[in-house]
Amino acid sequence: MIRRRTLASGTVLGVVLLGGLTLAGVMGAHHTPQRSAAPPVPQTGTRVASQPELEQALLRPADLPQPFSESAPKATVRHLPPTERCALLLEPRTLVRDAASRILPQPEATDQASTQLDGPAQLVQLLTTFAGDGAVATLDELRRMGRECQTFTANLDDGTTVHVTATPVRDDATTYTLKLTLTGAGKTTAGYVSLGLAGQVLSVLRQVGSAEAVSALDPVKLVNLTLNRLVPHG
Repeated sequence: MIRRRTLASGTVLGVVLLGGLTLAGVMGAHHTPQRSAAPPVPQTGTRVASQPELEQALLRPADLPQPFSESAPKATVRHLPPTERCALLLEPRTLVRDAASRILPQPEATDQASTQLDGPAQLVQLLTTFAGDGAVATLDELRRMGRECQTFTANLDDGTTVHVTATPVRDDATTYTLKLTLTGAGKTTAGYVSLGLAGQVLSVLRQVGSAEAVSALDPVKLVNLTLNRLVPHG
């Protein structure tokens, strides 16, 4: 009788202990801290730059073969019909803002830097870092816009009205360049609008001046020069 009672007690005790250990294991599993997922590793070759880095990459007078000087951009007022966007090709700052606002659900530009250099030709450059794939999308929109804007009328910074003919001379995955011929005020000048993409950074470079001055500057090389400064060295 005693042996049977002892055996029964032992069996009950074992069940209780097993249940307790199981419950403790379950509770322990619920309270075990979970490791957070590792942040995604940036893709090789992706370039992301903050405003100070963009400013360091901008064109400088020393980058150009002839005397140039940096100048403050002039405040100009444009009177454009609502449907006339081609004239924005001569204004990089407004051009990028307008293109991005039409295709991106929300403002995607994170940092910007710009410069204006005056010399034998006038150069205006804008570097913009976008979040996500905003740079690629904006370049595609500007490429589409360039293809549609073969001829248009625009105003130069000094107010001169010019008739512009735009001809694509470079079009690949990361570069789009338009050659410009501007006629107005009894003279003809030349120019380029060159777009370059490196990762999440988009460069827009506009040149306007005499045919001789503009032909002395390769717009694609100038854009590549600035974008290459954003490559980390180590």
